[in-house]
Amino acid sequence: MLLKASERLGDILVQSGLITSQQLQEALQEQKKTKKRLGIIICQKGWLREEDIAKACSNQLGVPYVDLKSCEPDHVALRIIPQSLAKRYLTLPLSFANDKLSVVMADPLDDQLLGAIKFATGKEINTNVATSTDIRKAIIRFYDGIKVEQIGDILLKAKAINAQQLARALKKQATDNRKLGDILIVDGVVTEKDIVLACSKQLGIPYKELKPLEPNQEALRFIPQGLAQAHSIVPLTIIKKVLIVAMANPLDINAINAITIATSMIMKIMISTQTEIDDAIKRFYRSVKPQSLGEIPVTSVLTDAKDTLQTKSYNRLKLGDVLLGAGLIEPDYIRHALEIQKGNKKKLGDILIEEGCIKEVDLAMAISVQLSIPFVAFDDYQCQSAALKLIPEKLATRYLIMPLCVEENILYIATTNPLDREIIDALTFASGKKIKAKVSTTTDIRKGIVCYYQKKDVKRLGDILLEAGLITEQRLKEMLDIQKGCTKKLGELLIEHGIVSKNDISKAVSNQFGIPFVDMGSVTPDIEALELIPESVARDNMLIPLEFLNRDLIIVMANPMDTVTIKEMAQLTGKQITVKVSTPDSIINAISRYYSYNNPLKDIEIKNSTVNSHAEIYQTSDEIIHNSNSPPIIRIVDNILLQAVRINASDIHVEPKQNTLDVRYRIDGLMRNISQFPAHIQRAVSSRLKIMASLDIAERRVPQDGRIKIRIDKKEIDLRVSTLPSQFGEKVVMRLLDASSAVLNINDIGLSGKDVLNLKSVLSVPNGIILVTGPTGSGKSSTLYAIINYLKKSTINIMTLEDPIEYNVEGITQIAITERLSFLQGLRAALRQDPDIILVGEMRDTETANIAVQASATGHLVLSTLHTNSAVGAIARMVDMGVKPFMLASSLRGIVAQRLVRRVCDKCKKPYTPSSEELLKVGLYNDTNLDNATFYKGQGCSRCSKTGYKGRIGIFEIMTISQKMRSLIVKEAPEYEMEMAAVEAGMSFMYEDAIYKLKHGLTTIDDIVMSIHMSEAV
Repeated sequence: MLLKASERLGDILVQSGLITSQQLQEALQEQKKTKKRLGIIICQKGWLREEDIAKACSNQLGVPYVDLKSCEPDHVALRIIPQSLAKRYLTLPLSFANDKLSVVMADPLDDQLLGAIKFATGKEINTNVATSTDIRKAIIRFYDGIKVEQIGDILLKAKAINAQQLARALKKQATDNRKLGDILIVDGVVTEKDIVLACSKQLGIPYKELKPLEPNQEALRFIPQGLAQAHSIVPLTIIKKVLIVAMANPLDINAINAITIATSMIMKIMISTQTEIDDAIKRFYRSVKPQSLGEIPVTSVLTDAKDTLQTKSYNRLKLGDVLLGAGLIEPDYIRHALEIQKGNKKKLGDILIEEGCIKEVDLAMAISVQLSIPFVAFDDYQCQSAALKLIPEKLATRYLIMPLCVEENILYIATTNPLDREIIDALTFASGKKIKAKVSTTTDIRKGIVCYYQKKDVKRLGDILLEAGLITEQRLKEMLDIQKGCTKKLGELLIEHGIVSKNDISKAVSNQFGIPFVDMGSVTPDIEALELIPESVARDNMLIPLEFLNRDLIIVMANPMDTVTIKEMAQLTGKQITVKVSTPDSIINAISRYYSYNNPLKDIEIKNSTVNSHAEIYQTSDEIIHNSNSPPIIRIVDNILLQAVRINASDIHVEPKQNTLDVRYRIDGLMRNISQFPAHIQRAVSSRLKIMASLDIAERRVPQDGRIKIRIDKKEIDLRVSTLPSQFGEKVVMRLLDASSAVLNINDIGLSGKDVLNLKSVLSVPNGIILVTGPTGSGKSSTLYAIINYLKKSTINIMTLEDPIEYNVEGITQIAITERLSFLQGLRAALRQDPDIILVGEMRDTETANIAVQASATGHLVLSTLHTNSAVGAIARMVDMGVKPFMLASSLRGIVAQRLVRRVCDKCKKPYTPSSEELLKVGLYNDTNLDNATFYKGQGCSRCSKTGYKGRIGIFEIMTISQKMRSLIVKEAPEYEMEMAAVEAGMSFMYEDAIYKLKHGLTTIDDIVMSIHMSEAV
């Protein structure tokens, strides 16, 4: 999950034991309301001092902490960053060497600020950390040569306090973490104004008394009230393009940057008390309509749309900068959206809305500021009939625009995308007028179409739900209050809180915007329509093509407001698109149902399969067989098998639910939803599978096991079939075994060169016992088959005991364990068959373990598996099972411990630089050997089904048994001593192998963390 900078800082403080999780949550909640920096909130609450936070960041991130009271910056460095830039970024340059600039920052987690410094200086930056107060003082001291007095000394000189009062306050400060000024105010020794005047003198920032001032309307227009409240800042006046403001905390660099970017003006800062700031905000903005981002003044009142299209991109602010500057979004969300954008063609703003990072109106207002084009809301439309006559409703709906008014030869419109050439050209042609655009939201444009074209009252979503009796006024008010503090839509909140269903919201949206609602359970899409849009595109965009109407293609969408997707579908299909709406769940079900029917498997050969027709299930046997062999069921079952084989699924789960039959695949170790079918076909599907597996189709009350052999794409596939009665029918699970993949050798399973040599050394001994250990699903069977293939010769006799036999291997004897033949019985019998090598599928009990050890001591090589987390852990497990330590020490030859991690898709992988937080997860933050490392992430493509991963690779630790290790086993020494001996003998830990594969771009940090307990490994 993506973490904001504030959340990362919070985690650091909690992990350092400086604050509790409860305190962190309290501070984060306050941050949502006030928009203040987390560190400021924590200091204001008296939990920590600035110095505590800076040192915690230093310890956790490995960034050096600098005591600026005893530090002297390099004059060369001071010349690289001028004083104005140092003040703006609250960054002090320390030294410059080898083309790298060393700076000290208050917030080393602020990647945006670091990027700005790099851009401004053109240098590589080494970061250090100090408190913002110390940095501000140091900037004044080193740039201006002013010695900064302490607050206490200033107050003493001003005779605001005496020496005894100062001493008492300093003593308190040493234990309760509050600022000196806060302590003096609480003790009633000084007033808030006394402290602000002292700060003014200390920092060289003029104090401004706000009570006698009158509001300056021009200045107020530059900073909306919400922004002023969020950052405790008051615009006072404008003098020669310089915006003069008063702040309660002039050291708040985030606030300064936000206002600078949002206004594009140089700022001069004055200081005032928090009380005066709060009072001035209420007083000044009383006569001003509450403003928001879209109402920040722009240089041009109205811009010609075609002129805008020709504007060079470098003449405009970036959208992300506008959003950041207005305090509407965190930098991490911008980075996250940009990463998503690399894998598709969507615009940044659309991605931010989809991810729930910003509101639709925020995006429209940001575009307004970015392009200097006015924002217009539905309440301000007042559309002229002359304008409506120029653009017919169908054209307005198709392009999602609203004609507003006509002035001479100019038609003014509202649109979500004023840079869309297609829209401008089409409307110019249709109207014969020059087009000028204003920015609006999709929601408001839809409202306009309903109101002005369809002549209907536009109701709010909440009112529609109230009229339908789906919500009470009290609950609606509660949800609207919650909505004010987040970016989610009202409908999303109502669904999350279980107040209404998705179906209710879809019908309400249909009612609100006049978009027809479709019950996907009662319609069947045209095959010709389905063929126009691939299944993957339909799933990605939550839509399904329904039918043709004249020249238009009708598609059903979960989000009919998604204008970007509508346009993409028009380009993809070459058709004009008409939109209808339905619920997300019903669209997903329809995609699974109807696309699956249209992708039958043409050639699937079923081997060794017979039809058993026994007693009745719910009809006669003949009727059952006739039903289960009907073409639709055969197509469904065949398609389930085909898809599983082609995307390399290891297991197929056919799961009956109350209203559906769900199909899930296990791919690269993780379950993935694939298809949903109507519940009424469950019995026919399970009967078809049982027929193929030669199982009793009449018996539905007890579990059954069987096998299916099929050939797909020239591959021989074995399916182990298991049925199990469940609440809504029989669940069927099939394990896919590809016979061709069983022909492995020890060079193919992912061993490093060193581990291959270690394993071959272990296997060179003709007797003894070799163990392969790891949790279920860690690839132990594949490793054993690779070992068998390596050892297999015509001159030796190899026998295996398996439950069940997963792959047929030529040249060896394989014995299946059954209810009548246990591992113990099979092992005793196998020893009488003159074997050279015996593979025991699993050590399950004391007797089997002891006989295996005895056999290994009498000239046989025994291979087996255990379930332990490490190689050394297998020794303790064998002793716990009753094997005598001296017997184990003499017979044990080696242990292979392993896990499986997902392999990054070779087709779509791209190099990236992991964050410090990611490196911390795997203990690499302070690793100095990263220069030759290349980290990769899969972007998602058709080959890997958009996951970024394709296949899995093993990570290993291979222990060879030295003489010292044998002595330790006999002594039953602690595991850590055995690990030290193993390392001395050449063993590399599994964690080291994982890091090796990570640095070579074979897997990812997330997969390593998921597969290995990093707290134990690092």
